[in-house]
Amino acid sequence: MKWILRLGLLAVLAFAVVIGGSYYHDIKDVIGDRISISLDKERAEQRPRTADDVYRSEQSKDERNVTVYRASSDGQALVGEVYTVAKTDETIAQALGLLLSEPSDSNNWSTIPDGTKVRSIHFANGIARVDFSSEIVKNFRGGSAGELLMVGSIVNTLTEIHGVEKVRIMVNGKQVKTIGGHVDLSEPLGRMEDLLKK
Repeated sequence: MKWILRLGLLAVLAFAVVIGGSYYHDIKDVIGDRISISLDKERAEQRPRTADDVYRSEQSKDERNVTVYRASSDGQALVGEVYTVAKTDETIAQALGLLLSEPSDSNNWSTIPDGTKVRSIHFANGIARVDFSSEIVKNFRGGSAGELLMVGSIVNTLTEIHGVEKVRIMVNGKQVKTIGGHVDLSEPLGRMEDLLKK
């Protein structure tokens, strides 16, 4: 009887060793797989930068986005067009150059009268002083709504630029009270959020 019990006990122990070894190897395999995945991920994150990586990085450092405001297709509000330009110290000049150009979206239209040029730009103490050529007055054909959108497009385009808080609009080197008789320009103007299309 005793030898039967001993044989049974030995059988149980042998089964336990086999199952335990199999479980150990399964756990080992799972942990090993996780370590392998972790190492692969770490190697991917630490891979050497390629020429394309360097180019994209340098390109983003040398460029900035500029938002220029145009009149919406229905002429009731201003909508922003975003342009990517080279990063320089002449952001105000870049923005004005784009503002005087044709819209990138054919549904929008420029608020600036034809032939208008920028004569000079001066920036100090948060105020951008922009001197336009006389065409901005001579070739203006809009009413009160058109004048409001024109002034708003200039002011909102420039106040998008970091540091610019207000804009003074001048014509032929002189301060003017108005361009078309509807919008007061005797003082520098701050951002005109109410004109932006919702």
